[in-house]
Amino acid sequence: QLGHPESLGDLAVRCADAVDAKASNPKAAHLFARILVDRIEDQATLQKAIDALPQEQRARLAILYIRAISLLQDHKADQAVKVLKTIIENKSAPAAARIALARLLIESKDYPQVRVILEPLEALQLASVVSLQATALAHTDDVAKAIALLDQAIALQDEDVELIVTKAKLQLDFLDIVTAERTLLDALVTRPAAEPI
Repeated sequence: QLGHPESLGDLAVRCADAVDAKASNPKAAHLFARILVDRIEDQATLQKAIDALPQEQRARLAILYIRAISLLQDHKADQAVKVLKTIIENKSAPAAARIALARLLIESKDYPQVRVILEPLEALQLASVVSLQATALAHTDDVAKAIALLDQAIALQDEDVELIVTKAKLQLDFLDIVTAERTLLDALVTRPAAEPI
């Protein structure tokens, strides 16, 4: 179906259904959006297909999220940020949209805003959310608090290496290379096959 631009709108809607179905699992929701976006060479074609959808479909948060991911794929980060900000104005915004926006704001060093955007997700205790929170915290407030937040989450989510890698990055940026190296070496003892570490 990807070879027929006229069917892209239908595919986007079906993809949006999958994103909505996985709303409580941001990684899975993001994956469905990426599957569609990654397989389209010309993002302008997907944008046009979304524009051609009926208004009630175009206004769906999941469709807006797919649009934002498509804009990012097309190296239009400023436009993607605007779309993501529109999404999170809604109380039922998918967690994936908040996480994507937080990542973009960290790239632009808007750390205080990252903390505000992630606040509604704090109860979820997702590794990606904690990593972003800790990064923003380290840059705006207190590195020790950020490391403590990561340690607490690592103890609860022992299988997720993203938290350990974030901790080492913050130690490297704010403390010293020896401390960061020790964190990674200690992690390798219990997770010898963890490629990110």
